[in-house]
Amino acid sequence: MPMAAMSRTAPLEDASALLAEPAHLRERAATDGYLYLPGLLTARTLAPTRRAVVEVAREHGLMDADERPIEAGFVSEWRDSPRFRAYYRDILQIAAFHRLAVDAALMRVFDTLIGERTLAHPRNILRTVFPGHPEITTDPHQDHRPVKGSTDTWTAWIPLSDCPPELGGLALVAGSHREGLREVPEGSINLAAVEPWDWRCGPMRLGDVLLFHSLTVHQALDNEKMDEVRFSCDFRYQRASDPVHEHSLLPHMRWQTWEEVYATWSEDDPLRYYWRELDLDIQPADPAGP
Repeated sequence: MPMAAMSRTAPLEDASALLAEPAHLRERAATDGYLYLPGLLTARTLAPTRRAVVEVAREHGLMDADERPIEAGFVSEWRDSPRFRAYYRDILQIAAFHRLAVDAALMRVFDTLIGERTLAHPRNILRTVFPGHPEITTDPHQDHRPVKGSTDTWTAWIPLSDCPPELGGLALVAGSHREGLREVPEGSINLAAVEPWDWRCGPMRLGDVLLFHSLTVHQALDNEKMDEVRFSCDFRYQRASDPVHEHSLLPHMRWQTWEEVYATWSEDDPLRYYWRELDLDIQPADPAGP
């Protein structure tokens, strides 16, 4: 969705200075429902994931040797096509991608924010957004409806490149989490049916991280940079003592098993099944639900 569709916008507020002040960090998070942390991660930290994602994208014909998008016959098929499934299965087998979700810098922030042991969901998500296709841009929504489990789950949104306005990014409504879960059909929020909101958004650099609460209203912005694919990560975190939905412990989209994800990993990799060491309160999926 383009920025023009949002009634009012303001820049994201930098919360980096609060990392050394835990009480103030938690107060800001409770008030605004988001934390913007420029430069939390280094380019060196992100490079293995970016490199591996680009390699998979090239292998599946999404990008050329110069990392320009090749969209013919792909975007029109998109999510439900065998071609996309094959691509995404290979993406989810990238060890560096999953390792990024538990990077020490991220875990320190969440341990401080949450105040006790953090569970990093293994259900990690890689977003692939082609330019010039607003129909695949994520509409305004709250994460709790699809994620379920604890209402105090947080998402870390991390672009895998510099993200100027024309490449799009993420926009959110500060403080909207304090209004609770909105009852809306299909989970998408009709902006015409609500009061004008003050949206927060802005360009992000490689290494910047945007954290937001599972009840914070947010949306993606259209990629209008015609020579670039936008790759970004969605990683989710919560108190290990809070309920977690069983689907949050499965690979994203559930198109493969963990055994298939780990097929090329070292047998003694400590990231394999790390959540099984925790005494979790797992909510079973509704047999009639998604």
